[in-house]
Amino acid sequence: TMDTATLSGTINTKMEFTKELTYTEGDNLANFHLLGNPFTFNMDWSNISVENVYEAFATVDPLTGGYVNSIISGVTTIPVGDGFFVEAIGENPTISYGASRTRSTDNTDYTNVIASSKEGSNNAIVKFSGKEEVGFSKLDNMNPNIAEVYVMNNNRRYGILGYDENTTEVELFFEAKEMGMHTISLDVNGEFETVTLVDRFTGVETN
Repeated sequence: TMDTATLSGTINTKMEFTKELTYTEGDNLANFHLLGNPFTFNMDWSNISVENVYEAFATVDPLTGGYVNSIISGVTTIPVGDGFFVEAIGENPTISYGASRTRSTDNTDYTNVIASSKEGSNNAIVKFSGKEEVGFSKLDNMNPNIAEVYVMNNNRRYGILGYDENTTEVELFFEAKEMGMHTISLDVNGEFETVTLVDRFTGVETN
């Protein structure tokens, strides 16, 4: 015999949304909001506009339980039904999606630092945006065995942070959560004459 499936409810045929979020001064974790793609198509991040929300998002790798910090560079999509985290950075935060809200792609130079091990990977993004800015706070991985890499400012951990474009040295922090082999790699976007990773413990420099 053949079973017949019956769908109930209303399919979301809308092409845009606007969500008002909340902001709590001094409470970094409370300012993260888990949103989802409610449409029947993949959302293009360049078609999202924000007010008092950091212009980046984080997703969870379903295989490892690690957070991935994303940044506007080219076309970044959020698949149908997928969730993503955004961070409110000021009063009355709002996030909107719609064709009428398309904005230009952020062409900021940046270096994406990726720490990897058998448990998974973790990343931190250093932006050279021409100014220091409010950053995207560092989220703890759902998998506690994944190593973490991040930057610091005023005793606060960041997964994404902007620096003056003339900055020549950025201090990275790395935490290995378990014994084993770890690798650090760089994904560079922009014009850099050279990028060197310096191990402050051993003094080893890697181009």
